Amino acid sequence: MDLHAKDADESGANMMTRGDAIAALSDALEMPVIAVVAGWLGDRRVDLGEEALRAFLHVFDAEMAAWKEATGKGDEVAIYLVGRGGYPEFAQGLARALRGRGVHATAVIPEQINGTFALAALGMEQRLMHPYAAIGAYDCPALRGARGAPDADTLRELEVFHKLESSAAFINADLLPPRELVAIAHQRRQARHARQLLGRLLGEEKPKLPVDPGAHSSVASELSMRTLGAHLALCAEELGDLGVSTVVASPAQAELIWRLFEFYEEEFQVLHPAVPRYTKSGIGDEVEFAPAMEMTGAVIEGGQEKFVYELDTGRPDPESGMLDGNWRW
Repeated sequence: MDLHAKDADESGANMMTRGDAIAALSDALEMPVIAVVAGWLGDRRVDLGEEALRAFLHVFDAEMAAWKEATGKGDEVAIYLVGRGGYPEFAQGLARALRGRGVHATAVIPEQINGTFALAALGMEQRLMHPYAAIGAYDCPALRGARGAPDADTLRELEVFHKLESSAAFINADLLPPRELVAIAHQRRQARHARQLLGRLLGEEKPKLPVDPGAHSSVASELSMRTLGAHLALCAEELGDLGVSTVVASPAQAELIWRLFEFYEEEFQVLHPAVPRYTKSGIGDEVEFAPAMEMTGAVIEGGQEKFVYELDTGRPDPESGMLDGNWRW
C-alpha cells in the first residue's frame, strides 16, 4: 500500500466542507440531496413544524430548479433525515410538496429517527439506510410537549382518558395536576393525528410501500409508541419483514452518508448535549450567567439554499425550558 497516497486521501477528506459532502452524496445517488437536520439533546432540542416546512419548501424549489437546469431531470430527490420528535404537519407538508411536484423521494437515514422524521421517511417511495440507522415510533410526542391552550379536540382526548377502562389509569388521572392532564391530552391528540397521517401515506398508490391492508396494520402497530416506546426502533431488515421497502447503503454510500452526519455533529453541534451557560462567581452560592447568544438548533439545506434555525439562549420557554429561535438564511 502507498502510505503517501493514503495520507493524501485522508488530507483531502479533512479539507472537505459540508457543502462538498452534500455534493458528493448527490453525485453518488444521482439526484439532488436536501438535508433536514434538527437537534434533540439538551438546549439544542428543536421540533420541526409549520415554520420548518416553509423553510423546506424554499430549499426544495431551489434545489429542484437547479438540478433540472443542470441535468434536464427533476423527478427525483433524496431527503437526508436527522432528528426526533416534531409535529405531524411537517411530514404532511413534505409529502404534499413531493406529491404536488410529482417527485419520487428517497429518505436517506444515517442514524435513529422517530416522530415526524419517521412519518416523513415512511411516506417516501424508498428508504436508503446506513447500517447504523433505524426508524422509531412515528407517533411519539413532540420534544416541547403541549403547545398553547387546550382546544375542543384536546378536551375530548382528556375526556376519553378519564373514561379508560383501566382502573389504574383512571386513578392516576385523578391524581395528576391539571397541567399534566392537559399535556397528556395534547400527546394523545398528536398521536391520533400521526396515526391518521400514516394511514393516508401508506394508502397512497406507491409500489414500494405496503399495499396489503394487513401490512398497513402491522406497520402502524409495530412502529408505534405502544410497541417501541420513545427509544427503541427497527432496523432495515426488521422494516423489510413488515413490508416496508428499504435498502441498506453500500460501503461507499455509507461512508458518504456518515461523513455528512459527522459534519452536523461537529460543525453545527446540533446533536451535542447542553453545556452550562453560567460560572461560579466566587461570592457565596451566586453564579454569573453568560450573555444571551444564538446557537444552531436545526438546518435545512441543499447545494443551493440553506436555512438555519438559530436558538436564542436568552429566550427559554417558561414551561418546557426549550429555547426559542428563528429560521434564517
